[in-house]
Amino acid sequence: MVSISPSPTRSVTRPCIVAHKIFATYSTRSSGLAGADLTEVGVIQSRAVAISTLAQAVVANPSFFDQPTTLDKAIEVLCQLKGIGPWTAHYVATRALQAPDAFPPGDVGLLRGMAALGELLTKAELQEYSTRWQPWRAYAAMQLWAVDSQSEPAIESLVQMVI
Repeated sequence: MVSISPSPTRSVTRPCIVAHKIFATYSTRSSGLAGADLTEVGVIQSRAVAISTLAQAVVANPSFFDQPTTLDKAIEVLCQLKGIGPWTAHYVATRALQAPDAFPPGDVGLLRGMAALGELLTKAELQEYSTRWQPWRAYAAMQLWAVDSQSEPAIESLVQMVI
């Protein structure tokens, strides 16, 4: 019998439940999300603002995601939106723009994933280390998130590194 500890289970199921509530409650079209109060379905305020702002940008300009010609330009445009910083911009570039080299800077899950693989790195060291994966860093990020989601010892390693 396989035992699953509550911590990883919660970290995986919570976003899935929230996403299901969002798409069950609101239209999946940008216009439905643009004016929605996503805090009503459990989305934290800062994330709700980012989603709403991005949806408003897409409603105002339906070709919003078709315009950026480079990853750097996409990140620049996304960071101009309220509630969207470098991490969110890289994440959106990974998912919505399918940018293969997007890499959310300073992501704790990426650091924990590396720790689980025996590499204790700072944020700056991870950013430098990630250059060897170019132009496919988004795929590396997804793999590291998968490693992190399955590794409790990685959390202890990261805590030790920070202390």
